[in-house]
Amino acid sequence: MLKDLESSSRHEDHLKKIKKKWMDESKKYKETIEHMKEYQEETYQKKNKELVKRLKKKEQILLTALKNNQKSRMKERQKMFEALMQKEKQSRQNVQNFLIKQEKERQKLQIDNNGKSNYIYILYIINYDFF
Repeated sequence: MLKDLESSSRHEDHLKKIKKKWMDESKKYKETIEHMKEYQEETYQKKNKELVKRLKKKEQILLTALKNNQKSRMKERQKMFEALMQKEKQSRQNVQNFLIKQEKERQKLQIDNNGKSNYIYILYIINYDFF
């Protein structure tokens, strides 16, 4: 019986050692898996931050391009508006010059007509007295 007990005890000790060995291996495996999960999480966080950073940079570039585009369009509109105002000013000046020229011609014709009518009146008076 003693032999049986001794053998049984050795057997149990041996099983305990094996069990402990596999528990240690299992623990190492779980730690390795945990480290891998942490590493993947860190990698994911880094990639996510990098993507967010790139997106912000891209968005900033697009906003800058949009502002520059709007500024250039505004400058073009301003130039067109100034050209239109210049043309309108020139047109008004041309109309004013034309009206002044017409008024001078009218006054000249009026003076000519008055001079002729006075001349004819004088001739009429001279001829009337002559006959």
